[in-house]
Amino acid sequence: MPKITGPELAQAGHALNPDMAIVITSGYRFADAPMASPDFE
Repeated sequence: MPKITGPELAQAGHALNPDMAIVITSGYRFADAPMASPDFE
């Protein structure tokens, strides 16, 4: 099974549910760069 990246998952999610795609995209961005998260301490 091919690996699905954050952007690809966000695109698929956007096609199904635009609101959820925002959450998915934000989650992957913070997961890839924890210091970008406003909650990071």
